[in-house]
Amino acid sequence: MSEIDEQEIKRRFEVISQFKPGSEVAARDVERTRKRLIEHMSGQQPGEQKIWRIIMKSNITKLAVAAVIIVAVLLSYFTVGVKETYAFEQTLEAFRDVRTIHLWGRNLRDNNFEMWIQLDPNTGMPDYCRLYTPSDKYLAVSRPEHSYQYLERINRVQITSGRLFSIEVAPAYMFEELIKFSKTENPDIKVNVNYEYDNESDKTLIIAIYESPIEKWKISIDLETKLPVCLNLLSDTHRRGLVFKDVDKIEYNVDLPEGIFDFEIPEGAEVVEQ
Repeated sequence: MSEIDEQEIKRRFEVISQFKPGSEVAARDVERTRKRLIEHMSGQQPGEQKIWRIIMKSNITKLAVAAVIIVAVLLSYFTVGVKETYAFEQTLEAFRDVRTIHLWGRNLRDNNFEMWIQLDPNTGMPDYCRLYTPSDKYLAVSRPEHSYQYLERINRVQITSGRLFSIEVAPAYMFEELIKFSKTENPDIKVNVNYEYDNESDKTLIIAIYESPIEKWKISIDLETKLPVCLNLLSDTHRRGLVFKDVDKIEYNVDLPEGIFDFEIPEGAEVVEQ
């Protein structure tokens, strides 16, 4: 190889090594490449690591390695969006095996709540529910025959015939609606699906955005289980009958605490029947 050719190669490597990834190259891809290099090095024998250190003393080798790392990062970035094809029907199918749900979220007043749900195995609809909002000292127990709402601050119990919660907290129903809306030709309704990396869980999530003239939802779905992991109401123009606006954490098929759907009227409480 001539001196001119070698200099040209060095120059091109130097140009590549000066490449600075912008925001379009996700930080997770750089971190992923770094981890893989560390794993590779940790698996080498001492003799191999010594040879590696000797090789890395060469400037031309350092430039070559820099170029390889950059190419690996870029390949990781350009393939991050290449995922298996997802359809809402997959989540609907996954819900067939769900019997209980435990979730934490916030209502429209941004107050935290905790909710337990037991689903009817035949219909997938909520059979029993328990909702508690600590800041309001509000407890709601929804049962097939009678439901109870207890306002601890004023020691008042409201008894309602039938279930208090039903379709509005039925997760499978939400995806049935998404399937319907995703096939609509209504220009006012948009359903988009993409992928997003979640730093907290270190997972890539499926992100479904549903938007209509009155509301906009973001639904984050686990890529492996196909079940939602959180829901966020991004905008809402006039619907105020919602049980929640954000669900931050969801657990599926958890063991229900004994008596979680039981309710006893507190002593001295005012009782109102509807």
